[in-house]
Amino acid sequence: FNLWDTLGSSIMMDICFEAATYVNLLCDDQMFEDGVEAKGAYLVLCGKLSFVQHPEVSSVEEFQEQDVEEGTWLCEAALWTQWVHVGSCKSKCDSQVVLIQANLLTDVVSRHRRIRDLAT
Repeated sequence: FNLWDTLGSSIMMDICFEAATYVNLLCDDQMFEDGVEAKGAYLVLCGKLSFVQHPEVSSVEEFQEQDVEEGTWLCEAALWTQWVHVGSCKSKCDSQVVLIQANLLTDVVSRHRRIRDLAT
């Protein structure tokens, strides 16, 4: 995103207005579940989340739980490839995240020649 921003502010404005969505979570709200196709990438703006992985659905050998703090990105791979969640994520308190929706990001990026030229 930093590179794209240097190519022109209109690119980042389009991404913010067209591909980004604020998601407000109450305590214990599920953000995503393991085994489900990802919609996009998440940036934690405020609050705290919990990311949980089980050996049955991910490559971990035993149950794992990690706190996810403000400023953390989750599921960035979903922006560039079809991604299935390998863990579940829920809020530990009232939280706010930004969801960058992969399909909408692709639409926005495809309209900007400079980014298309970089990709080819």
